[in-house]
Amino acid sequence: MRHSKLSRVGWGIAAIAAMAGVLSSGHLGKQTLAPHEINTSDAPPPILRDTSPLPKGGVNLDSAEERHLRVVVITKGLQQPWSLAFFPDGAVLVTERSGRLRIVRNGSLVPSPIAGVPPVHTGGPRGLQGLMDVALHPHFEDNKWVYLVYHKLAGDDTG
Repeated sequence: MRHSKLSRVGWGIAAIAAMAGVLSSGHLGKQTLAPHEINTSDAPPPILRDTSPLPKGGVNLDSAEERHLRVVVITKGLQQPWSLAFFPDGAVLVTERSGRLRIVRNGSLVPSPIAGVPPVHTGGPRGLQGLMDVALHPHFEDNKWVYLVYHKLAGDDTG
């Protein structure tokens, strides 16, 4: 079906008018909603249970993203490990939600946490705040930069 130039202009005006109506109503239709847009809670409740014992060997499993995974324990003695970053020499940086940054070398946890981590706010309304992510700068071997994501204490005792 062919449309005349005037017909296409008419459809364009109709589309602009419809969009203006949506924008002026203050409601935009969305394909998906973020959790905070669905309800007022900011996160699910914390998981408050004892940690399960670690397996003696590896565990084989399939996930939605990847099949035939093998999970192995690389160290023990961490408190709520959250994120990993791998050094070029094979050592591993590990964040603990409690605010400690740890290092694992040759399969052994270095006993002392790394110094110099800024003060971290832990807890929060659902116990989900703390030292979260760690990443090495893409040029880490040259500049030695490490990025941390953490909750910083705000003035009203929140993070």
